[in-house]
Amino acid sequence: MKRVLIFSILLMLTYSSFAQKKGDKSPTWFFLSGGGGFGNAMFFEKHFFEGVEVKASALNPTYGFYGKFGVMFPFNMGLVYEFSSQTLTQSYDMVSNNPTTLSEEYTDKIVLGTTGHAILLRAGGVETGYFEIGPKFTTNSKTPDYRGGNMYAERYTTIELGFGGPLYYQEAFDISLGVRLNYALTNIMQDEHYPYAGPLYSTSAYTDLYTTNPLTLQLRLEFHWRIGYFKTAKCDGHTEFLFFGKN
Repeated sequence: MKRVLIFSILLMLTYSSFAQKKGDKSPTWFFLSGGGGFGNAMFFEKHFFEGVEVKASALNPTYGFYGKFGVMFPFNMGLVYEFSSQTLTQSYDMVSNNPTTLSEEYTDKIVLGTTGHAILLRAGGVETGYFEIGPKFTTNSKTPDYRGGNMYAERYTTIELGFGGPLYYQEAFDISLGVRLNYALTNIMQDEHYPYAGPLYSTSAYTDLYTTNPLTLQLRLEFHWRIGYFKTAKCDGHTEFLFFGKN
């Protein structure tokens, strides 16, 4: 993970430098954006790679919606707050270890609803594309029913990494297409619980604790409104807020 962070910081500096060379010398400005994404999720856990009785599918749809508020500084670096709502899925092909249904094969599909708050560093100019990275603090807002109580952690932390560029651009508004990668740094389950545990499959015999860490990759469409910026007059030094697209 440390290598990923170092690489991401270097990539952000590259984006910033490239945007500056393209002549992007905008003042400090504020923006709002919103959009949605669709992609794939995988709940990484030991049995994802070594499953015998538990075989995890590698193709699981995920989708979400989000809104952002951010500020961009003159050197093409900025800070963004993002609120998102996301649905993750994971399917398992199972072989029952319950004595009454022993060796019975079945499919178990997990559907997990989450909400999250992310604080992101953003680099790049409005016409040259963007790169974002930062932590996301996620709440499991809708968990699958489980006989015997909730086995999901209430909250977990992820790392977000995204990049993209404008499909359509004008001074105050653009539409961007991007990619967002998200990986859970902490376990999404309560200790000694697993997503596929249930009436037909017991994990009580497990001697080691295996964490469950979802990875999602989404293609995102974003609608981006640049609100305006503060400008200080050279004549008398007073500061006023100017809106983009208005004289």
